[in-house]
Amino acid sequence: MRRLRGILLSCGGALWLAACGSGGTSQEPVGELEARTLPIVAEQPGGIAEAVWRWYDDPDIAKSSYASPVWFDLGGGSIHCSAGMIGPNLMLTAAHCGGLPELTLSFLTYAEDSNTAKRFEDFNCKLLYNTWHSSDLSLYFCPPNASGVNPGDKYGYLDFERSAPSVGQPVYSIWGNPLQTPAPALYDVRFLSKGTITSTTSTGTFTTDPAFVQVNPSTGLPDYTTSHERPIGISTSLWSNYGASGSVQLSATSHKIVVGPLSTATPDGHGRNALSIAQYLLDGTVDGRDPIRLNSAYIASLGLTPSNYAGLMDKDGDKLIDIQEDLERLRGEGARDWYALDFDSERRNALWTLNTAPFVSVTFNTTDRTAQLIRTQAAVSEQPMLSHSRLNLVPGKYRLSLQLDTVTSDSSLPVWLGMSWTNPVTGLGEIQGRWLWSPPGAGWGMHAVEVTLPTTQGAQVMVMGASSRFNVRLAAINVVKSGAAMNLDTADLRFHWRNDVTGGRGRVVPRGVNSATRTDWALRVKFDATNPTGWPIRNRQFALVGAGRYRLCFDHKQETPAASGVMRVVSSGEERVRQNIAAGSAWSRTCTPSFRAKTDDNNVQFGVTSGAGSYLVDNIAIVEEPRFISEPGVDRPGQDIRSFDLVVADPVLCEDACANESGCVAYTYVEPGHQGVNARCWLKSAVPANSYSTSWCHTGYRLP
Repeated sequence: MRRLRGILLSCGGALWLAACGSGGTSQEPVGELEARTLPIVAEQPGGIAEAVWRWYDDPDIAKSSYASPVWFDLGGGSIHCSAGMIGPNLMLTAAHCGGLPELTLSFLTYAEDSNTAKRFEDFNCKLLYNTWHSSDLSLYFCPPNASGVNPGDKYGYLDFERSAPSVGQPVYSIWGNPLQTPAPALYDVRFLSKGTITSTTSTGTFTTDPAFVQVNPSTGLPDYTTSHERPIGISTSLWSNYGASGSVQLSATSHKIVVGPLSTATPDGHGRNALSIAQYLLDGTVDGRDPIRLNSAYIASLGLTPSNYAGLMDKDGDKLIDIQEDLERLRGEGARDWYALDFDSERRNALWTLNTAPFVSVTFNTTDRTAQLIRTQAAVSEQPMLSHSRLNLVPGKYRLSLQLDTVTSDSSLPVWLGMSWTNPVTGLGEIQGRWLWSPPGAGWGMHAVEVTLPTTQGAQVMVMGASSRFNVRLAAINVVKSGAAMNLDTADLRFHWRNDVTGGRGRVVPRGVNSATRTDWALRVKFDATNPTGWPIRNRQFALVGAGRYRLCFDHKQETPAASGVMRVVSSGEERVRQNIAAGSAWSRTCTPSFRAKTDDNNVQFGVTSGAGSYLVDNIAIVEEPRFISEPGVDRPGQDIRSFDLVVADPVLCEDACANESGCVAYTYVEPGHQGVNARCWLKSAVPANSYSTSWCHTGYRLP
């Protein structure tokens, strides 16, 4: 059984939150002045120190909690400290917890609103380096699980808040601890603590023991005058206790790391102290002479040069950790069938290749989650503006999508979206995609493109710019492999779900079909009394292609009694399909009728039709249906199954009817006033051989 325990250390008046346990090889000052276990006796309500499942209804806090694991000795034993994922494979924790060369990282989610419904998944991790000689940060690399999925790709990761923290700024933290309730005690609880930054000039030290002072390799001076004795810097009012060491503190508005791994704190009370993450990136250093601080052998095994990472953590000053940038450029993104490439993450933005030619500018705005592409002078030919060669794509059919806003342009086709690759036979580059129609001043538009990738050789996603002048903004690039299911089991699949009423993040909770045995996520569709007819959850990033024909199939289950629902797909404001959901106490599966996406802008929405509770949705399959060849102005009489009036004069409704009727392979639509007041639809069992031109008919037939 995993249990958390800690020791309280008094060092020069500062309180340590340090972990005790066997297996450490570090030289950190753990002392023996006083030792006792201090689990929290009871939860402190209101987010002060409360089991995080109570906050799963806050989608931003829930998202952060999934990426906040704890760690313990390799293979088991006492939990040492909390941590935060900062990428697919990189874990951040406190150096004072003990610089174990290897450890086990443990993720915890709750399948019910109870401390007993816990689902664990563990990953083994190896130390890259720690900064104990100058500060209190350790960095670990955590390889994928047995299924090849990286922990950060599955559970998510936390980005850095690069702005300086300020007094009064609201922050929160997720951390691990036993909950010492009346018997039996509950072990390994994930807590949420909320508070504010109380000081940005706090005093306190990492250590005052001269036995552990080393020479700072950047300055050549003893660390007791340059690092260990300097003020810790940031104090917050967050509740603390054993196990909280190593936990990061997040901005309550951006939900990014604003304060680095927790160093000292008040036991079982308010008060934490640590360096800001901005300070770590400014002058955090690694002592390359000490094998306990820099794991040279393991870094070399990952394909990097260890000596590059001695000294400053961020030598190029781009506010990213250098070793993380180099590892991710070398390894690329974890292979998967759905990538959500928003521009909100500096870490992910660093993986794009940018055009740096004269008169060209490519910049990212992580607050707006956009990329801005500018050409100020016309060029001889079109040029790639953004390309991504680190997605580890496999051959197959893909749907690509993005949102595009043309601010100014000499052309209404300023941007091309698609893929490029190297023909393995000829050695020549090939591309497939299309130019996107986006007139200047038209505002944001959604665009989707289908591409068939024949080889992995040189494969990359590409955004190309026209040869003329332009100023455009991009957002929400998605790369979806044909047949990929929206099962919510990677962070990318959870990212784009939003509340269609408020525009905020949608609720995604670990209560999916398989949550009885493992971590498995689902959408929570919850009644909103302030807007009872609204759509509490939606996703515009399914990359459905205009004129494509689809069905959506999904699992659903009632979460609270008397909650039934409805889903629909809206294409540029027009409802294309609607499906009622009779959610029951057990999981069941429903499919929509076949529908045609009229444009590339398609919004998948879920709502509540009765009751004041919630239901869950999981495993949304995007089934590509056979498309129809369209023949406007053509009548093909004969082979009729039946005919009927249409309330709305739209030939696509006739096509929909044929797609959803067994035995129908063709249709003819007749405009209003020619076979009655309303439009009329004829469904046919075969494609009639004879065709006639007529201005009031529209025929279509199904492709094989």
